Amino acid sequence: TEPVETMPEPEPVSFNAPAEMRGAFLLPGEDFLSTKDTSEAALRAEVDKSFAGAKKLEINSVIVGTSFEDKVIYQTKDAPELSSDFDLLRYITDKAREEGFYTYAIFDASLYESRQSVAAALMAVGAGSSSKLTQNLREFAERYALDGILIDGYQNQGAQSSYSDYIK
Repeated sequence: TEPVETMPEPEPVSFNAPAEMRGAFLLPGEDFLSTKDTSEAALRAEVDKSFAGAKKLEINSVIVGTSFEDKVIYQTKDAPELSSDFDLLRYITDKAREEGFYTYAIFDASLYESRQSVAAALMAVGAGSSSKLTQNLREFAERYALDGILIDGYQNQGAQSSYSDYIK
């Protein structure tokens, strides 16, 4: 008899999330970068104040906005950086870990592709795509200790099959 080929068991997908999420947004222009003083010391102070306020409210998760005036607070190869001297997202993620927060970040894909072509570029990630978007998203995911990434800045093309194509 010939050996029977069996399919491997699918690996379980796990998410790093609290049992009960009590989250808040941490947004540039509101919680940090809210004054004209953009020195490293001022930015650290604003972030520290935001985390202290979140702790008082018993928040356990932060969702960090990473884009501000078409610039970003992180560093990747092609990112339109707000500052190359101070990695603000690194400071925020380190502070979040130190304070015991789950940390999620919003990645604006439209900074790397047109809103219409982002969905196709994202679907090609698993196929080894090397577009500017996928390279920067991959680097972003590898560089920062995040519990999750929310992708913003794209639109679905509205074809009847677009969602089913996406979930394949």
